[in-house]
Amino acid sequence: MDIGSTLWFLAVILAGLAAGQMLGEFLLLGPFQSWFFESGNAEMFKRSYVQFRNTKRSTRIFNAVYIVAMLAGIAYLAILFFIGETGVMPVLAVVLQWLFLLVFYGSGFAGLEHKVFAGNISKELADKFRSMNVPSLGIYALLWCASFCVLVFMRVQ
Repeated sequence: MDIGSTLWFLAVILAGLAAGQMLGEFLLLGPFQSWFFESGNAEMFKRSYVQFRNTKRSTRIFNAVYIVAMLAGIAYLAILFFIGETGVMPVLAVVLQWLFLLVFYGSGFAGLEHKVFAGNISKELADKFRSMNVPSLGIYALLWCASFCVLVFMRVQ
């Protein structure tokens, strides 16, 4: 197995992990988080979920999946560039991953999520979080799944 194939395999595995993790956020955790605010249990959210997030046990692994997947995608794209085999598909896969970051931070959801998970749960922030949470997670899941599919299908052709 050459370096290009190895990096492709690594990029596919890591993009798949990121896509799966984001699908889990979209389908399970996002609606659960929104439920706290929809049901009037914002104080319970603050006492339970915020405290859980503050333990920092899962945060490192959670965030690392996206960062490592993006780095693997860039490394694969760089190898393709250096050997002169860059095409539309690998560029698209990496662009979709970076688009995730742009949408996450550009939409203001990153800052909103940071405030809510820090325990700052005013009525205004809770309403904004509830309205943005699941739709935002859906967009992120779509971007990561699309990146994963592009990476897989570029080798299937």
